[in-house]
Amino acid sequence: MIGFKGKGHNRGAAMIETLFVFPVVMFLGFAIVHVGFIYQAKTNLEYAALMGARIAAVSDLSDPSSFVKIRNEIRERMKAFDPTENPVDSVDESSKVLIRIVRPNRQIFTDWGRAADSCPSGLCRIPNDNLLYRDASRKNNVSIQEANILKIEVSYKVDTKVPFMRELFKVDNAADMFLPEAEANPDFGTPGIWVTTDAVVRMQTDPAVSGATNTFFDGYP
Repeated sequence: MIGFKGKGHNRGAAMIETLFVFPVVMFLGFAIVHVGFIYQAKTNLEYAALMGARIAAVSDLSDPSSFVKIRNEIRERMKAFDPTENPVDSVDESSKVLIRIVRPNRQIFTDWGRAADSCPSGLCRIPNDNLLYRDASRKNNVSIQEANILKIEVSYKVDTKVPFMRELFKVDNAADMFLPEAEANPDFGTPGIWVTTDAVVRMQTDPAVSGATNTFFDGYP
């Protein structure tokens, strides 16, 4: 009887240990899958951002419709990772993509904008013609050739669909990703986490900004 009780006690202890360990192992498994999806999304987004930057390089960035084209291109490229039955230009799909022009910034437009333009408050363009034949002078350590380098930052909202993880990291705004209210309020935001990358290309048209598009540019009020 003593031996039988010992075996039963061991079996009970093993069951209790399993009850404690299994949720932890399951959570770690979900976390690994979640991180894997995020890494895949980041890889896809790097290529999508480059394609979006190539469109931006030949577009008039003072026209808001140019950013619609860029956003749609990025969403289209992300369909391999995040398929959708909705049009890529629908509100739900386009809201997954945030675009920010990091370069040229306000200072570059102020220094190199055309003299006849209203820089930087209104429509402002930087000359792009005959760059190789322009002088090598620099303003604030930036040449006219460097002023025509475009750096675009792209953020994409990824919903991995992984249980627990998708709810744990849900936010609606990229800037709010790590705010205390996102952690304190379980109803804050919708499932998804923002992944961000950037791409650099040379402009093929005049870099331009206007009052209608300055919200896309870093450093513009």
